Amino acid sequence: GAETLEALRGRRFFLTLHTYKTHDPWVFRNESATLWSDADAWAAGGPDARVPEKHRGTVDDYDRTIREVDAMVGGFLTALDESGLADRTVVVLVSDHGEAFGEHVVLSHGYGFHQEQLHVPIVFRGPGIPADVRIETPVSLVDVAPTLLDLAGGEPIDGSHGLSLAPAFAGKPLPADRPLFFGWLPGDPYGFRKGDRKIARGKEAHTIYDLGDDRLERKRLAPTSVRDEEVDILDDYLSRGEAQRRWTAENTVEAPHLAPISDETKKALKMLGYVE
Repeated sequence: GAETLEALRGRRFFLTLHTYKTHDPWVFRNESATLWSDADAWAAGGPDARVPEKHRGTVDDYDRTIREVDAMVGGFLTALDESGLADRTVVVLVSDHGEAFGEHVVLSHGYGFHQEQLHVPIVFRGPGIPADVRIETPVSLVDVAPTLLDLAGGEPIDGSHGLSLAPAFAGKPLPADRPLFFGWLPGDPYGFRKGDRKIARGKEAHTIYDLGDDRLERKRLAPTSVRDEEVDILDDYLSRGEAQRRWTAENTVEAPHLAPISDETKKALKMLGYVE
């Protein structure tokens, strides 16, 4: 990424950098092996006592990879500053999901709906973005694209479910009661968060939490406490998802040929469990 910056000088650009460093199997350098290796920290009740003891070493490995990515990002930002492009470049750091280590029985990601999988970082850096602003109002990954377009002077996305966070950078309030949706694959639980109230619809019943009083989601509220307007929101979300899948199926064109995949890419996909 740092090398690419030089080639982009003098041009408008959109650069995406992606890493699987913080993804299973969590490969870290030898010099990171001693980080977070103190078992007494877990014995004292942290970082999260809900994690079963057999998975705590894996959490330490995960944290080591996060620390290495932090250094990688720092190196890239230094290169951006030295290139002279920082004063006209917006940087956003995001993750597509969190990771579960047994806090609610589930491991990994993708099939659960608790905060350890859904709560992700969204960090903006660039001209016009104060360094000391932290937005407490819950937002969503769907807000990233509208925010970037707004900051770059672009036109809004027609039909987008997201909103620009740029006003919040200037201290203006964001709507606190809009539903923020989550889901995975058809048939898996899906739902939304609205304020501190979070509702997931599964195959048999609703799972409801009050995140204001129960941040760690230890106490499920009675499924019968679901409100009529919440059922309507879930029904609308489901119908829009089904309509989108139908549109995709009807408008997908089969490629006339498959592009070759390098041995390096095949190895990476195998490591990640996407191919045998």
